[in-house]
Amino acid sequence: MLLAGLTAIAAAVVLVLPNYVSEPWIAPDATSINDTDDAPQAQRSALNPSLIAEKKQARQQAQVVLAEIVALRDTLEQRGVTDWAAFAYQAAQDAVDRGDDAYLDAEYKRAIGSYRDALERLKNLNSDADTTLASNLKKGFESIDTGDVEAARGAAKIATLIAPDNPRAQLLTARAALLPDTLAQLRDAEQRLNAGQLDRAIAAYQRALAIDAEHQGAQQQLLNTQIRKRERDFRAQMSRGWQALDNNQFERAEQAFSEAATIDGNSPAVPQARTQLATRKANYRSSQALQTALQLEREERWQQALDIYEQMLSEDNSLTEPRVRRVNAAVRATLDQRVNALLAEPLKLADSGSYQRGRQLLRDLSGIADSLASGAGNSQLRAQIDQLDAALRRSQTSTEVLLRSDGFTEVTLFRVSKLGTFDARRLQLKPGHYRASGARTGYRDVLIEFTVDGSASNAAIDIRCDEMI
Repeated sequence: MLLAGLTAIAAAVVLVLPNYVSEPWIAPDATSINDTDDAPQAQRSALNPSLIAEKKQARQQAQVVLAEIVALRDTLEQRGVTDWAAFAYQAAQDAVDRGDDAYLDAEYKRAIGSYRDALERLKNLNSDADTTLASNLKKGFESIDTGDVEAARGAAKIATLIAPDNPRAQLLTARAALLPDTLAQLRDAEQRLNAGQLDRAIAAYQRALAIDAEHQGAQQQLLNTQIRKRERDFRAQMSRGWQALDNNQFERAEQAFSEAATIDGNSPAVPQARTQLATRKANYRSSQALQTALQLEREERWQQALDIYEQMLSEDNSLTEPRVRRVNAAVRATLDQRVNALLAEPLKLADSGSYQRGRQLLRDLSGIADSLASGAGNSQLRAQIDQLDAALRRSQTSTEVLLRSDGFTEVTLFRVSKLGTFDARRLQLKPGHYRASGARTGYRDVLIEFTVDGSASNAAIDIRCDEMI
């Protein structure tokens, strides 16, 4: 306020007062000059109208320059020039003072020179204001990034003085005020980071950015920490997957590799791991299936072993061992089925064709048995050979069968002979299914079917017509 008042008074003295004072301020004695013919020529020259006009013009020019000075000086003071260019501003003010002194001594040309010097200095300061604003904005934002609170606040103060309505100056001021809280969160984040607590470090960086979203350091550190966390989590999932794969835990391995792909889907390690997983899984399944099939072979469960070999080949036709072993399993499974079928219905061997096929089957089984080493793995085969041989022998061994009738019925035993009438008759019959018919005049014919199983005691067969027509 004092400075403004003094400025107003000085302007009034310089601009207004001279309009009410005529040139020169101390006038010579006109009467003595006019009345004295021999007065000095210099005194007569002071009243020269051209000099008076020249001085008046110079005074007006000085007033014009001074008015511009006053206006520009007010602008600079409003922009806080004393805080950012005090020395240069004082030099301009000194030039103004020199001009004022010359003006008051009516040395207007000298005053104009001083005023113009001051005006040029003030113009330079006004131009420097924008440069100083940009410099302090740059310095202030850099100080925020480096964590220099005092430097940031000082730069914000100057920038606000120069351009209080400048959006960047306002932003700098706001960020500088929040910088202590931001730095507290950044220090916490750094401590968490040094302790390897990446999740908590990320949370601290996020709190810092919630305070100052423009902080470049917090943004970069958050990004770097998130990358570290992603890399750490990715490595952990990949390690978990490989460990599970080494233990043949394929589902756990697939889950871990999937988690890794979610973390970093662009990493080439994931598809490579999945390729290894597929290969190892297929090899493991093949190995397990092959072991199972071999065990089934040892147990002489040939059809089940054959089913496994065929399944393996349907999944991977390039497998060598299953292809080779499938041939033997197929042969053994076929023979196994045939012998079991004959042993299940040995009476079919009564048919000559079936008997001959049975004999050939016995020779095939015996040939296989002879080619195998004795011991485990062919006990069932040898048992089948024995059972089939016994069944073949029984099929050709006749046993006694008692037939009974009433002495009136004509009895015929199909595929054997006509037996005629009898009360009882004993026959030697091979095992098999038989049909016998009875006929008697005036009575209904009868048809009897019976089976001879080759056992020592066969039930008696009764054939008689006893139902009158």
